[in-house]
This record gives sequence, C-alpha cells and structure tokens, in this order.
Amino acid sequence: ANLKYEIETMRARASIMGYVITELTDVHWEANGLMDLNRNPRVFHERFSEVNSDIVIVPKVKRYSGVSGETFRFEVAISSGGIQIPEGAELLIDEADALFGKRSVVQSAHDRYVTEAGAFEGRLPLVTQSCMEKFSMTLVAGGRELARNEFEIALYPKRDVAGLPMVAATDPALANHAAGLGYKVFPANDADV
Repeated sequence: ANLKYEIETMRARASIMGYVITELTDVHWEANGLMDLNRNPRVFHERFSEVNSDIVIVPKVKRYSGVSGETFRFEVAISSGGIQIPEGAELLIDEADALFGKRSVVQSAHDRYVTEAGAFEGRLPLVTQSCMEKFSMTLVAGGRELARNEFEIALYPKRDVAGLPMVAATDPALANHAAGLGYKVFPANDADV
C-alpha cells in the first residue's frame, strides 16, 4: 500500500518524468522489495500494473475514512507516460453499492502529461458495523479498458448518541470537540459531567 501510494503521488506530478525502484527483492536487513526474500511475488504483485503502466489513474484522497451516510469527496488525476489517451475516453468511478459517476477525460496535446479529471462526490453506504469500502476507477475508450485502479477507506457506522451525559467544558476547543462527538454541552450548573 505504501509503494502504491508513493508511485501514485509521483505520477500525479507532471514535472516528475520517471522513478527507479531500487529493491527488486527483500534482503536480510530490508523488506521493501517487489519480491520477498525467496524471490516469491508479493501480495500486491497482480495489482502492481495499476500504478506502474503507461496510463495510471491516480486517486487524490484527503482522508481514508468516512461515516455511514456522509458525503465523501475525492479528486482524480490521469497520468500518461507515453501513450496519448484516445478521444472519447471516459473515467468511471464506483463503490460497492452505487455508481459515483462517470466523466469524459479531456485530452492533452502532449504524450506525457497529468490531467485533472476533477472531483467525485457521493453518499457513503449505510452500515451498522465498521468495514472497509472499496472504490474502483476504470478508464475506458471505445469499449476497451485503458487503466484500472482502486482504493479503500475505513467506513464507520453513525455513532449512537442517545443517552450520552450532558457535559460542561470551560475550554471552547474541548467543548467543540465534545459536541462533535455527539455530547450536549451545557453550563457547569446544568451538566452531568
């Protein structure tokens, strides 16, 4: 996940024209290789092409968690390292329960570029217990898949605030934090805590 994030971050910057992965395999004192110490593929082996190909979909996520029913927003960039994206290409974003949307991708005159595909926004599904929610991104043109990527967020149910005690706080920052957690903030004489 860290290697994927690092490569996506570099690919989102047009000024970075390449990168080098220096450790093909793990060694006794480091475990950062594309293969383990015995030269076996790592768990991300099948997904490595999502971030290490000519066209890469780069999620630009500010937070990797959300609360059930909240609006979730993230941006997407498309990085091309030598292949021009065909006219009429569309970017599809979806999560397990609902389509977040699709958008036409604007072409660039250059072969190597990063184009901002814009922001996607939608409501997170309703859940009763914490889980991981996967978002898939696919770039298609003429019925052909050009690139695919995905990311996950931790999804939490809405907090049950019924029956919480009434609290008092003299510090405004602490009072705001308590209110954000669902506590009712009252003057000290009227509070339970």
